[in-house]
Amino acid sequence: MTGGRRKRWGWKRQLSAALALMVLLNGLTVGELRVQAEEPEQIMEETAREEKTVQPEESSAAPKDSSDAPEGSPTVPEEPSVTPEETPNGAEEIPVKPEGTPDQSEETPVKPEGTPDQSEETPVKPEETPDQSEETPVKPEGTPDQSEETPVKPEGTPGQSEETPVKPEEIPDKSEEDPDVSEKSPVAPEENQVQPEASPEQKLPAPVQLEQKADQPKGEEGIVLDKSDGDTHRIFSQEWVKGFTFETDVMLLEDGFSAALSFGIRDKGDIPAKWTGANVNFADKNIRVFQVEGGTQEIGQASIEGTLDAKKPIHLKLEVTEGGDVTYEAWQTDAPDQKLTVTGRLKDYEGGYAGLLTFESRAKFTNTVLTPVQTSDEGEEKGLTDFRNIGDAVMEVDEASGRIRLAKNAGDHFVMYDGLEEPAEAFLLEADVRFTGDNVNGKNSAGLVFGAAEKDRVPSRWYGANVDTGRSADRDLFRVFGPELGDVWEGDGDRSRIDLTQPLHLKLEMEKSGAFTYTFGNAGGESCRISGTVPGWTGGYVGLLTFDSEAVFSRVVFENRTDEEAVPDAYRTNLQELAYHGGDWKITEEGLYSDAEGKGDCFALSETAGKNFVYATDVTFESGEGAAALVFRSDGDLANKECYAVNIDVGSHKCKFWRWQADEALQLIDEKEVPAAENETYTLKVVAADSWILYYVNDRLVASTGDYTLQPGNLGQSTVRREGVFGLLNWNSKVTFQNTYYKELDETFDPLLADLYVTAEAGTAERRPQFISTEPITIQYVRNDVSAVKVQAEGRSADAKVTVTDEKGNTYGAGDAIPVETGINLLTVTSTVRTQEEERETEASAVYRINVHRLKPDEVYYNEPYRGQYHYSVKEGWANDPNGMVYYKGKYHLFYQFYDDRAWGPMHWAHAVSTDLLHWEDQPIALYPDANGAMYSGCIVADENNTSGLFSGGEGGLVALITADGNGQRIKLAYSEDEGMSWTKVDEIAADWTADPLKDGNFRDPKVFRWENKWFMVVAGGPLRIYSSDNLRSWKCEAAYKDLHTECPDLYPVETENGQIKWVLSRGGRYYKVGDFRQQDGNWQFIPDAYYASQDGIMNFGHDSYAAMTYYLHDFGTAENPSIPEIIECNWMNTWNDYCNQVAVKNGSDFNGTFNLQLKTGLVLEDGRYMLTQTPVEAYETLRAKEQKMEYKGVTVGENNTLLQDFAGDTYEIVSRFYPKEGTRKVGFRLRTGEGEETLVVYDLENEQISIDRSRSGIIISGEFAKVYGQHVSRNTDGSVDLHVYVDKSSVEVFTKGYTAAGADQIFPSPSSVGASVLVEGTEVGADIVIYPLKSIWKDKAEVTVPQAVGSAMARTQRLYVGDERKLKAYVLPISVSQELTWSVTSGTDAVSVGEDGTVTGKSAGTAVVTAASKADPSLTLEFTIEVKENHFKTNIPEYVIQNGDWIIEDETLFDENTMANDFYMSAEPVEGDCSIEVDLSFEKGLINLFMASASTNPFDRGGAYALQFSDSRRVRLFRFGVDGDIAFGELPGPVNDGAFHHIKVVRTDRALQVYADYAEEACLTYTFDAADGYFSDGHVGVGLWDGALKVQNLYVYVDTKVLEEALEKAGNPAEEDYTPESFRAYQEALDQVQRLLESGSSSRKEVDAAAEALEYAQKNLVKKDENTGTPGDGEEKPGENNPGDAEEKPGENNPGDTEEKPGENNPGDMEGKPGQNNPGDTEGKPGQDNPGDTEGKPGQDNPGDTEGKPGQNNPGDTQEKPGQNTSGDKEQKPGKGSSGKRKGSSGKTEHAAEVPAPAPGTVPAEQGRLQTVFGSSVSGNVPGTEKTEPETAANTGEGAEQVQPSEGEVIIQEEKSETFVDSKNEEVPLTAGVGSQKDAGGYAALTILGLLLAAGSFFLILAARKKKQHEK
Repeated sequence: MTGGRRKRWGWKRQLSAALALMVLLNGLTVGELRVQAEEPEQIMEETAREEKTVQPEESSAAPKDSSDAPEGSPTVPEEPSVTPEETPNGAEEIPVKPEGTPDQSEETPVKPEGTPDQSEETPVKPEETPDQSEETPVKPEGTPDQSEETPVKPEGTPGQSEETPVKPEEIPDKSEEDPDVSEKSPVAPEENQVQPEASPEQKLPAPVQLEQKADQPKGEEGIVLDKSDGDTHRIFSQEWVKGFTFETDVMLLEDGFSAALSFGIRDKGDIPAKWTGANVNFADKNIRVFQVEGGTQEIGQASIEGTLDAKKPIHLKLEVTEGGDVTYEAWQTDAPDQKLTVTGRLKDYEGGYAGLLTFESRAKFTNTVLTPVQTSDEGEEKGLTDFRNIGDAVMEVDEASGRIRLAKNAGDHFVMYDGLEEPAEAFLLEADVRFTGDNVNGKNSAGLVFGAAEKDRVPSRWYGANVDTGRSADRDLFRVFGPELGDVWEGDGDRSRIDLTQPLHLKLEMEKSGAFTYTFGNAGGESCRISGTVPGWTGGYVGLLTFDSEAVFSRVVFENRTDEEAVPDAYRTNLQELAYHGGDWKITEEGLYSDAEGKGDCFALSETAGKNFVYATDVTFESGEGAAALVFRSDGDLANKECYAVNIDVGSHKCKFWRWQADEALQLIDEKEVPAAENETYTLKVVAADSWILYYVNDRLVASTGDYTLQPGNLGQSTVRREGVFGLLNWNSKVTFQNTYYKELDETFDPLLADLYVTAEAGTAERRPQFISTEPITIQYVRNDVSAVKVQAEGRSADAKVTVTDEKGNTYGAGDAIPVETGINLLTVTSTVRTQEEERETEASAVYRINVHRLKPDEVYYNEPYRGQYHYSVKEGWANDPNGMVYYKGKYHLFYQFYDDRAWGPMHWAHAVSTDLLHWEDQPIALYPDANGAMYSGCIVADENNTSGLFSGGEGGLVALITADGNGQRIKLAYSEDEGMSWTKVDEIAADWTADPLKDGNFRDPKVFRWENKWFMVVAGGPLRIYSSDNLRSWKCEAAYKDLHTECPDLYPVETENGQIKWVLSRGGRYYKVGDFRQQDGNWQFIPDAYYASQDGIMNFGHDSYAAMTYYLHDFGTAENPSIPEIIECNWMNTWNDYCNQVAVKNGSDFNGTFNLQLKTGLVLEDGRYMLTQTPVEAYETLRAKEQKMEYKGVTVGENNTLLQDFAGDTYEIVSRFYPKEGTRKVGFRLRTGEGEETLVVYDLENEQISIDRSRSGIIISGEFAKVYGQHVSRNTDGSVDLHVYVDKSSVEVFTKGYTAAGADQIFPSPSSVGASVLVEGTEVGADIVIYPLKSIWKDKAEVTVPQAVGSAMARTQRLYVGDERKLKAYVLPISVSQELTWSVTSGTDAVSVGEDGTVTGKSAGTAVVTAASKADPSLTLEFTIEVKENHFKTNIPEYVIQNGDWIIEDETLFDENTMANDFYMSAEPVEGDCSIEVDLSFEKGLINLFMASASTNPFDRGGAYALQFSDSRRVRLFRFGVDGDIAFGELPGPVNDGAFHHIKVVRTDRALQVYADYAEEACLTYTFDAADGYFSDGHVGVGLWDGALKVQNLYVYVDTKVLEEALEKAGNPAEEDYTPESFRAYQEALDQVQRLLESGSSSRKEVDAAAEALEYAQKNLVKKDENTGTPGDGEEKPGENNPGDAEEKPGENNPGDTEEKPGENNPGDMEGKPGQNNPGDTEGKPGQDNPGDTEGKPGQDNPGDTEGKPGQNNPGDTQEKPGQNTSGDKEQKPGKGSSGKRKGSSGKTEHAAEVPAPAPGTVPAEQGRLQTVFGSSVSGNVPGTEKTEPETAANTGEGAEQVQPSEGEVIIQEEKSETFVDSKNEEVPLTAGVGSQKDAGGYAALTILGLLLAAGSFFLILAARKKKQHEK
């Protein structure tokens, strides 16, 4: 029995069976008899056809007929079909096809879109292309096919075998006169061709035509050169060319690595004789130009590493002058701004033929153009040639090209410039130089001569600026030298990048003062510089020089500036000795002019240094692009830059602030927008005071280190650079600097404050926080009785002026009363000093922020509904990891991560102290973010012996080791000499990942202890590492564990019961290991016990227990003399999984940070291993209200017990022990019950598992929040089960098995859910139970008896869609008073309405305010803002699940925004098979995920998810969530984070994907998996966001709809008048559904297949009017009746006794059963009902008690629930919306996607025939004749349906699975598959009669067949 129903056979079926048996006895197979309404003649004809038909072997195009399937049924393969995971949509070997590609046979390779179908043995080929062999590889659309062993060739051209490569000398060339000669008549190459002379008068010809070889393809697809054993020359120009431009795009194919342009070919018949190449070679990783004549002469080369990609097209461009000058460029076609260039000069260049070339490679050339260029004398930059040769050495001058060749001389070879009549004092001299001759790669020297005393002979006195390759290993490879000057070579730039074999550019700029700048480098490349001053400079003549070398100079330029008048004081500055590095710098009347266009970073560095100062300049841009900057605190070394810089970019109008550290630019802020200034003139100013740096643009503060109100990002630096020289920077712009001044800060000119604090004008201010002058932020709390504050400030300078500005822009003076409101009041305090020097005023300001946080009334705190009463929590704001936990001088100190908001932000350290671990006193915030970054987790130790040397007195103190997080993570120190009340930070790095052996940048959360007279530290964040130190300030790595990853590690000793010391390694409070800590191989290591070597123990199985940390108590001593205290730990009661930032938002609290119970740790030995115990400290017993305890000793409780029916409480402890009996399955407690809410603590005895189930606990924060976590744990040795449970206002914690198992979860029930009960499943149990109410730990809690305020139990801002409903949740504080509320809409009545219970309904788009007021005190109110949106999001995915985040739909756009969180918006059902996913995305910040396949709706669950990730680069990343991480990368056409919508398309096939961006034809990422998870082709799709903002539009998924086209073709065009109305109506509606899906596309493979199957079935079940006749029978029986005695039986009835049964009913006793009913007792059951008692159930209902349930209801109590609802209490919710987290979208047409009726697979039309399906749902039934191979489940077998048992003597058969579909009346009509089981409301009788006729007819056919055989014999 596999899912079908047993059915009684009526007499009709028995008769049919008897007749069928007769047929079988006469020798016919089932396949020879069709059970359909056909004429006997038709049967005979088809039987004859079948006997003659030969089926092709294994052909998917013509599948074998199923012998036992009814005629007309879809044929199926003989073998069971492959599951979707194995091979979607096709036979096993069929490769995946692109969308829209016709089906192909099993062996057919992939073919391009639109290609006609091929037979099984025929490979894919384009139209009109001759057939190729079977081995044809896949190729792009339109590309001619070739055999795998045949090189590419043009259509119709005979090919050559791959084993016989074509060699140049063997290939006959085509005649120039007859370019179209066929292969049969090849023309031999011309012999001794005459080379044409180049004529100067010749006009420029048109582009040269390329000559095509007969065996090479050419055309629109380009030219393909095949691989050979060497050079492959194939295409030659028809004409001789000398000067030309030659360009092409080349794509290397297969494993190709080299392609080139060839030219200068003297003889086309003998190519190797002489030619020149310009190639790209990925084997040698360079581009180069070389000449070939007997040997190879290198002309020049450039490296391509990191620049060119062999898998992408490359553009080659070659420019050759008639003189032989070569400029060769190469770049990626999609990156034209990243060019590689080689220049040089050809020796004895005469021109020649040109063409294309490969070397042992296959390549394709496209867009090839060769354009001859005749050299012209006009306008060509040739350079100076007027030089006088000095001496006997040869000088050759080429006037046409401007080249000067100096022959080698045994010593100096001078040539002096003859155009200079008088000595020059100021000038520019520059030239290109290239070494030539026999020693081109040897030692050579050339340079510029200046300051020469004579020009007509060897000068007696001269200076040189040269290059000497003999010194290439030294820094003076390039130098300036001369009398009194010596050798000057110090400068900037990376000289190692200069290629001495390539042309060099030398440039010397000289000033009258003797100051010079020598610039040098490769011509057109990056430059280096040397600056200096010639002592006693008087000027001189200039020239060129070589030493024992041959060189060619070109493009010589000389500019005499001697007579230019200096502009006195035109540039106003107090910087001294500016030295220029790069670009052109000069002083003009406007100031210091700098031209750096196209030159990158160009510096002007002074010799003036500063430490603390104000430094400013004015800068005016003369071009519309580039940036200008201030440089300060520089070391002056531009080769390894160490400095700060601030800039303004004129193109983007954004500014930056960065630090160069070891030449790496670390951004200290995100780019900031700056308003465009008039005339593009800006004033840049920095104020630097120790670690604090402020940056102003036009007097507007744009950056301030440590000021997270300006810069919330995760930015910082390792240590602060405190002094250095000043400078200026120009990046690719033309600018003029003016008024560049600095001024040192001193006691008379210092804007910093010595003290800053807040006082209350009236009321109470909390304790003052510590003030640090160089940190901009402080937080001051004041009580609610404070309505105004005064800011008190003391300046360092007496003249400092202090102003205070509030957030509204109001300005106050120091000491003025400033009103404050409840909550955060951010005050800006500005301290300014000014000074006047001559006519210049200098101003410097320091800007501080004070967060004056005014608290709410005292009565509010600790009376909140979700404030734990005995768990410590932050008063307001955010808290996470506990850190810095220390016991010192009688007090426990708890520091923890803090931010003054309800969600995570820049981290501070908050502080609380206690003497008993229960009652805590909050202290001022201890540590703030600063210039180094945010203050991440760390620890504190008591350095009692001052091992650190940080303490001035004899006594030590507290030392904090803090993770400073900003541009990396590092451990820094702070120390306190007053027991943690104030701290001094040390600007040192104690430990840094850069010195770590693992080099892993996740380097945080240090935990330090002392053992064996040394300090030890465990640190992680990624892999675990152990360090040691003697002084806490310098650390050595002892051990690193690359595969042991964790956060917040801890390592501590525990003394066992037998006195042994074992060590516990805590992995973030989630898991642990037990082992030893000892020296091994000379290093201290943690060595786990054997049990823990490969596995962990579980510290806490709940969701909410993280970052466990223990208190530092004291030195642990030594192994010989240990001092092991009782170790106490504390955890953060939350998790980073996905919901921590949402907790306070969802539950309406103003705080988000609670800590678990304080637990003492221990170890017990069990089953041969040590297990960790965690026991609440004894102090909690002091909180027990023992006089109110409830105690039950020796009671017996069963499943329906009422033991705790009188209990009410929300803060208590349960101590219990259960004594299960045989048959007891579960024991535990239902907690915080009421209003349909409950939290379950359950011990499952069958599985030995403890768990906490909060899925119905109240407010459910996210899908992850609702999951049930548990842990396997055995019972006590006597079989009993202990449950020690702590219940608080917002948490449940449980301990069992001697405290070896622990779990903790947050819960947020309604304040009125205070019930509890004992949970027992199975046999009753004995129990001992004690319940203790627990007292509050809060000393400041106010006891009140009258209403104080109205609070919210949910977010105060709610969003609805039109038609949605939501119940608002509010309460009156304190909870003990009356909770009655009145609700009203106070604005926006057209947008919403509200009921008496607070249920709000969206009426129209808009915003409304709904007010809740206390009935007892109407003056106490709370307002909810309700935003009502229209949902017009265009998608064809009917239902989504929000896993996390606040996803909002407004009109057509889906929005989400978050900070440091993962939000997911996923399809509710998976998408099966091949598909394409298309979406439009818009974002500027964040990491965007496009999920193409997820194992579940949560990408972190189960097997993870495949996603494409987009961020702030042009890179797209293929990423695997939860498993592999990075898989592959692709390059987008351009950045997508520009705020515009970008279209992304993903084509997902069997094991491959292609990604397209912005409608590009080429994929930006293509990847094929060796093996992908099964869900890759059957996974959920969706979008996700991390830390940013995202807009989404037009999210569609399209599956292949070819099956619909085929179904439409098969359906034909039947005439309506020929068929019964019922059958034709069903056919027409099935047809309409197919057409709708073809028009709009579908996201569901099942929906498409179902529609095709339904149409086919409807077409085959059309009933002709003359066939629709009834059959007389007993009483008034209707067609299809099987049992006698029914008063009025309807089709499909199977059971007697029904009063009026309808199709599909299976059970007796229904008053008025309707289709699909499975249970008795329904008054008026409707399709899909599974449970009794529904008054009027509708499809999909699963729970009793619904008044009027609608499809998809899952919970009781809904008044009128609609499809997709999952949460109780909604009065009228629309499909897919509301609290279930699911939403539906619009198809982009009139109807929603989910509302478009779609036939389910295998459905049969009913009377009305409208077919429906649900996206992705599994439909269990089959169309007759089809079979499914998937395993049967409750979903497809009708779990819970009563099986009809056979009566004695009845014949029972196993039928196919029963199936139903929903007709237009929402009534289900049954469908069963298999012979004799088809039914139709209109045609059942006809089918029955036809069956009898067919059976009878078969008898006569048998007789006829026998007679025929006898006759043949």
